[in-house]
Amino acid sequence: MKHLKMLRLKLLKLKKQQKSNISQLIYMDYKGIDGTLSLCFLRGLNMQIYAFNKFNSQIKSRELLIEVIKSYCTDNNIDLKEIKLVITGDEGQKPRLSGNLSDKIYFNVSHSGSYWICAVGDKEVGIDIQVTTPDSYEKICNRYFTDEEKLFVAENGKIGFFRIWTRKEAWAKYHGYSIFKVINTVNTVEKDRLKDIIRGISIKEIDLFKDSICTIAIKEDDDTICLKRI
Repeated sequence: MKHLKMLRLKLLKLKKQQKSNISQLIYMDYKGIDGTLSLCFLRGLNMQIYAFNKFNSQIKSRELLIEVIKSYCTDNNIDLKEIKLVITGDEGQKPRLSGNLSDKIYFNVSHSGSYWICAVGDKEVGIDIQVTTPDSYEKICNRYFTDEEKLFVAENGKIGFFRIWTRKEAWAKYHGYSIFKVINTVNTVEKDRLKDIIRGISIKEIDLFKDSICTIAIKEDDDTICLKRI
C-alpha cells in the first residue's frame, strides 16, 4: 500500500521550536494520490497523532496501525529488528502491544466515515473522531446525556452534541471502557461550559478535518495545550 510506505518516508520531519515549553500540536501533512496522511506531534508528551483522510473498507485498520507504530518506533529510536508487533486484546478490552513493548508504547485508534486516526505515545491515551453528519443525535442526547449536557446541546445543536460525544468517548477509551458504560455517569459540562479536565484526565479537541470533531484524552499535569499549524 503506497500511502503506508510514504508515511515512513515523508512524515517524520519535525520543525524544532525552543521558545515555548508548553505542550503544542505541530501539524505536518503529506498529500499523495492515496489521500492525505497527517502527523501531529503533541510536544512535551512524546505523543504523535496520525490521521488518514481516505479510509475505506479496502484498507485494513490493523495494517495502518502497525505501520504507524513502526513509524513511531523509528522516530523514537526503538529497535524493531527482533520485535514482532502483536496486538492483543479480547473483545471489549483495550488493544495493547505484546511483549517488551507493552509498557513502552500506548496507542488508540478511531475512525468515522473516511477518516482514520491513531494516537501513539509513551503514556496512556484515548482518542475519538466523529463525522458531524445530521444523525438522530437528539434521541441519543435525550436518552443518555446529563441535564447540563442537554442544555448545552439545545444551545449549540449538532456540533455541541458531537463535542460532548467525542469527549465521553475519548475519556472512556482512555480507561478501556465502552462508552455506554460511562455515557450517563461522566458529565462533560459545568456552568454551561465544556470541561477541560474530567476526573483528572485532560480533554482537548484537535482540529484535523472540517466536517468532524476529534478529541483526545491524556494524563497531563499542564492542561494547557496550544494548537499550532505549520
